Amino acid sequence: FKGSPQAAYLEDGGVPFVAFGRPWTPAALHPWVDVDGAAGTSAATAHLLAQGHTRIAWIGWRKDSPIGEDRRAGWSRTMHGHGLPTTGLASRVEDCVASGVEAAGVLLDEAQPTAFVCASDTLATGVLHQLHERGLRPGRDVAVTGFDDSPFARLLPGGLTSVRQPVEEVAVQVVDRLGKLLTHREVFGSGTLLEPTLVVRGSSER
Repeated sequence: FKGSPQAAYLEDGGVPFVAFGRPWTPAALHPWVDVDGAAGTSAATAHLLAQGHTRIAWIGWRKDSPIGEDRRAGWSRTMHGHGLPTTGLASRVEDCVASGVEAAGVLLDEAQPTAFVCASDTLATGVLHQLHERGLRPGRDVAVTGFDDSPFARLLPGGLTSVRQPVEEVAVQVVDRLGKLLTHREVFGSGTLLEPTLVVRGSSER
């Protein structure tokens, strides 16, 4: 909802609404419900650290994506919190499999990470393709985590470890807050941030 014309139109018209997603701007006054992406990637990074990895790379979206930067912050904060460097271990690309393949190849050649945290399952899929091309086994040789827990994450041999968003809870919260808004019990400009969960599968376990 960064600069969303829909939100601006509804606000200007005095139409009550609750948004799924943070507005990313202090000027927005509407209530919202969002998922804490940074908490999700932090959990993924902590999981990889517990597996013994210390060179954990990040593949995410370009800087103009506030959602992507939020997810990147979780990886960066957790790495720095453990005294580990992130310089040379991050790549920002378009959200497609081909970009994941290419970014993973460059990082493996130049930084030699033993694990990857990705901003989406799409990018993680690209990493898995790159590992397959090099004869490396996901989990045992190089660990990989994604984000969104897409159906594909469950169908891969061994499965892809991924961050699952609480979509049902998001829907419940949106409806509940809209009801409060309509009965004047909601606070404008307030938001609810829900924490996702990490679903661990074979791609990140040794």
